[in-house]
Formats: sequence, structure tokens, C-alpha cells
Amino acid sequence: SFKICCPSFKRRRHICRRLLQFLSMAPADDSDEEEERKSDAEDEAPEAGAVAAAAEEAEEEEPPLVDEEGWMNMMDGKIRKRTLKEGKGGCPEMKQDVRCSVEIRLEDPSKESGEGELLMRWPEMRYRIGEGEAVPVLELCLRHMKEGEEAELFGASNMAWGPAGLRAAGAGEQAIPPDADVRLRVTLVELLGISGSSQPSWNDLIQEVTWRKTNGNDYYKRQEYHKSLRSYAAGIELFTDTGMEPPEYIEEGDRERVRAMALNIVADCGANLAAAHLELGNAVAAKASAEAALEIRPEHMKCLYRLAKASLTLDDFDGCEDALKQGFALDAENAALLQVQADLKHKNVVYQARSKKMAGKVFGGLEYPDLMAERIAEKERRKKEEEEEDRWINWVKQAFFSWFDAKVAALLAVAAVLLMVALLLMPKRHWPVILMMFVMCVPAAIGLYTGSKEEDAKEKRTGHHKKKTS
Repeated sequence: SFKICCPSFKRRRHICRRLLQFLSMAPADDSDEEEERKSDAEDEAPEAGAVAAAAEEAEEEEPPLVDEEGWMNMMDGKIRKRTLKEGKGGCPEMKQDVRCSVEIRLEDPSKESGEGELLMRWPEMRYRIGEGEAVPVLELCLRHMKEGEEAELFGASNMAWGPAGLRAAGAGEQAIPPDADVRLRVTLVELLGISGSSQPSWNDLIQEVTWRKTNGNDYYKRQEYHKSLRSYAAGIELFTDTGMEPPEYIEEGDRERVRAMALNIVADCGANLAAAHLELGNAVAAKASAEAALEIRPEHMKCLYRLAKASLTLDDFDGCEDALKQGFALDAENAALLQVQADLKHKNVVYQARSKKMAGKVFGGLEYPDLMAERIAEKERRKKEEEEEDRWINWVKQAFFSWFDAKVAALLAVAAVLLMVALLLMPKRHWPVILMMFVMCVPAAIGLYTGSKEEDAKEKRTGHHKKKTS
């Protein structure tokens, strides 16, 4: 904006010099006054000399800051770039994807080349210019490179990986120490499409979600969990608007295979997103991510594992058990699920012991019974009773004792004995009369006894109710 408002290079230089003199309270030289008048005259020149002024302006512009060794100063000496092999075409634009290869070394001033030992080599990385996934030294220099160009970069520590450094992702790499100046050797392999410039094809979506997942996995291995979150989330969002159904131009025989491929990659991103949330201690977001991914692929084992782990972290024991059941139905010997199951059992025991201890502290002085133990005992007793009720012999016993009465049985026994004695002593001609009396008198006696018994029970219930009411 300063350049637009004041197009003359001499004028800009003079304003900066006067500003510095003002800040240092130094008097202005007469030569500065004269130069200011010349600059004013140049700025007020008529339009007829505009072409000549523009040519003079081009000659007066600041030349590129390139030293004798070919290093171009990109940002106050903190970022420098030296072209080793020229490229062709234009430089990448904002939101344009680029493929590049990167070699990382430490800055070693003791060596003539300034390059230290090779720490990492990334044969192929894909970035989107302007998203900030690459560190500032790499992002800025990629924006000023051409396709096929090979360049050597220098980045001060605060323009590289800063005080956190960068962890190694495998056995063939060495970690970048904190606050280290670095040297990068970068090749811009290919310029790809610009995001948002046109409607992406299905293959473009698959390729993008794949490299988003690849970048996210690399960040996760290096414990850059916030970067991995952004990569996984960007991959999932690709199919938010388009959906998971392949477009119509894909042949019918390939549609199911293509759709399954997309479902797998998006579900993988969802499972990895949940893992990154768990590493950052956000179990709620991890559970939500795993559940969303399971809606796409219900049989995804990693999603079930992350859902069980997140539920366990949130003390949602029922949710954890449900996730474990679904996982064991797919793989009964899964080591990760078995570990979560063991952690669940241990945490459940600790939780019950802690609850019992807390109940003892709260109700111990009141001699309050152990409710948990009583509930467990009551549950076991009911379970045994239900098992007993299911047996037929128990049903026969209950049916018999529901109407059996000892006094009635004694009355029947006495009546039977008297009947036998009467039949033995009396002549046979009297037996019909004796049997008729037996048949009529014995049931009548039993009925009188039963009725009196029910009346007594009714009186007792009425008296107990009146007493309770009063």
C-alpha cells in the first residue's frame, strides 16, 4: 500500500530517511531538502512524460536481493532460496495443489556447504497452497517455484519447526531438534488443479481424500495431532455435499466397488479422527466421530475400538459393552478389544469399591444398610425363585398347598374311621343310610369350618385396617 500511495522510489526512500531522523531527533541535511524538492517536482510532472517516468521508475526499483552465491532473501534473512535447477511455466496460485519431494538437513555453519546430516526424506508430499499445512519456509518458497524446479532453502528455526521440533515417523528418520535452523532441498514435481475452480470429478474426490488421509497419518505418527485433525476433517467434508453415491457416468457394474472404496476411506478418516481426539483428551468428540463413522460402515473394527475406548474414558460402561459386543461379533480374538474389556472390568471393580466406600462415609454414622449388597442378594434370590417356579414339581406343590388345610384333613380322617367302624358294627341293611349320612354330613362340616375360617380372616384384616387408619 505504501508503494501504491507513493510510486516514486526516491520519494519513498526520502520519507523513510526523514522518519528515521525524526525518531532519532537528528537534524535533516540540506542535501535531503534538495532531494525532497526534486522528488516533488518529479511527482508533479505532466502526463505527457508519463511513459518516460515509468521507464525511469523501472530503473529505480529495488533489485532482487540475491547475493553472490545465488541466495535470494525471501524474508529478512530468515528464509532464503537458491535455485539449483530451473523450472518452467508459472508459479502456483493460492488454493492450488502441488506435489513435491523434500529432503531435510540441519544448518551446519562449520561445513563449507552449510548442510548437515540428512535427517528426513519425503519422496512425495502434497500440499494445498494457502492452507498452512507446510511450515512457513516451505510454504513461501513453493509459492515462488515453478514446475520442475529444484531449489535449496534455508529456514531459521522460527520459520521451520520452532521450539517443538519434529519427531521421526519411522526407523529411517532422525528427529529435528527444537529451535533448529534447517536446510531443505525441494523439487516441485507437479502443479495440480485449483480447489473450487470447477466441480471435482469422482476420481478427484477419491484422490484428495486419499492424500488427506496420508498427510493426516503422517502428522499423527509425528504427534502433530492438531494438523492431523484438520487433514482428516477435510477428507471427510469432501463427501458432505456430494454424498457417497457415485455419479451416473460410472458403469453399473463398477458402482458398488467404487462406492465401497469411498466408504472405506471416509470411515478410515473418521476412525483416525477419533484417535486424534483421544490423544488430545477430547473423549466426547472422539465418541461422536466414531459414531458418525459407524453410520457409514457399521462393521468398521477401528471405529468400534475407538468408540469403546471413548465410552470407557467417559465412564459410559453400557456404551463400552455394546461396542465391545459388536466388535467381538466380528473378531472374537481382537487384541485391542480384549485390552479394552480388561480395562472395563478393572474400572468397574474400582468404581464399585469407590461407591461402597463413599456410601460407608455418608451413611456409616446412621447405621444405614449396605444397599448395594442388599440389591445384589435380592436379585439373586428372585432369580432362584424364578428358576424354582419354572419346575413342574414346584407347581404341583404350590397347587396342593394352596387349598390344603391340616384341620380339614384331620376331620376327613376322623370321619373315615367312624365310617369304617359303623360299617363293621352295623348290619348291611343299614349301610345305605350310613353312607348317605357320611356323604351329607362330612362336606357340610368342612364347609362350616371353612366359612368360619374366612370370616375370622376378614375380621382380622378389617381390625388391622381400622387400627392403621386411627
